[in-house]
Amino acid sequence: MTLNVKMNQLPRLSLWFWIRHPIQAYWIMFLVREAFRQNQIERDPNSLTNGERTAGNRAIEMSRKQAKQALRKINLLHKRQQAALDAAKRERRLATELHDRLCTPPTRTNSIVIPPLPLAEARSLLAEQRAKVKADIERGGTRHLDSPSKVRRATAYGLLGVDIIALFSVFSTVFNVDLSAPELKDLAITGGFSAIAALVLGQLAHSTGHQVWQSRVTTNELDTPQRDDPGQDEGEQGEQQQALTATNGEFPAPRLMLKAKMVSLGVVSVLSGFSILTRVVEEAEKIHQPLLGWVLGLLVAAAAIVAPWLVVIDEMRSGSVETRTIDALTKMVQDLDSQSSTYTDNAAKSEAEAANCQREAEGIRDEVALEDTPAANGAQKVIYMARSMHGAAGHIAAEPDESAGRTELGDFFRPPSNVLNDALSRMKPAT
Repeated sequence: MTLNVKMNQLPRLSLWFWIRHPIQAYWIMFLVREAFRQNQIERDPNSLTNGERTAGNRAIEMSRKQAKQALRKINLLHKRQQAALDAAKRERRLATELHDRLCTPPTRTNSIVIPPLPLAEARSLLAEQRAKVKADIERGGTRHLDSPSKVRRATAYGLLGVDIIALFSVFSTVFNVDLSAPELKDLAITGGFSAIAALVLGQLAHSTGHQVWQSRVTTNELDTPQRDDPGQDEGEQGEQQQALTATNGEFPAPRLMLKAKMVSLGVVSVLSGFSILTRVVEEAEKIHQPLLGWVLGLLVAAAAIVAPWLVVIDEMRSGSVETRTIDALTKMVQDLDSQSSTYTDNAAKSEAEAANCQREAEGIRDEVALEDTPAANGAQKVIYMARSMHGAAGHIAAEPDESAGRTELGDFFRPPSNVLNDALSRMKPAT
């Protein structure tokens, strides 16, 4: 590191280097001058000059600022990771509690009463009911083969529109509405009464079909021989039999109510069909087409009569108690499985976010390791270039050599980085 120069003769940098790298050129010449001044006194030839220490300390200070910024980022990542882990823990807990939660299976009617039960018991009961239905079908039973039909139901309720027209014809006759030149008020009143009557008719048909279904279910349960449970005493068996026959003491009697509903439904549907038939025939006679009027009138009247009974048939063929129980339990199990899957997916996303925070923090720590920062690398490069010019007194260096003395500065640019490591140690390892 001895600098052999003549009086007032120092190595110089080319003008081209000054133009391209003015800051590096300034620091290189500063270090060369400091080395020349320090060379006038005795010193350790392997030690750093004062200028080199100045450049190195300046670079280390800049690196420490970068390390502080990195520390703030790591602390923020630690908070994000902790929040993600807490969210994952919460989602896992919800998924676990979901299996122990008591849930009531959703049912369309009050005829199927299933007490609240956890998911495991719901699965067990579902498997038991499916096995029971399968065994009944294998023995030749057909009551489980009935099932709700969306097409049948849509057709039935669509045909109820014909009853609305028929009821509109009835109410227009009752209120003496002139359909050739009707008033808006009369049309509104007649249409409102027709819609209300159609809703009542549909509800009556639905209620009749449901009561027929209940009657069939009760008859099947009474006719089905009950096996004696060895673990069940006579009192419990008597209570079950009493519950099955409890309908016999109801008032009014269910069978009487069913007959009254069916008679009312038949009368209303026949009157609706008759009214629409007479209206169509009357309008056809005005245009001298009586035959066409009778054909169309009979078709429309048949639709008006059949429509409510299709609702009855759809409701009475909507499945057995077992199939309805299976449908309710299946929906409950599917909903709970969907919620559990959602909780599990959310937990997995939160855990993945926590792992990403850990990897990002490690990457920041590696990027700001003080010996690898741009400031430290730039300072070392300047020092190496300045040392390459030692002994070149009076010469102009077009491009100084930056590879000289590279092994001598390793320890100087390795200050401790325990702060970043301590911050990383508080974070959870990536999984």
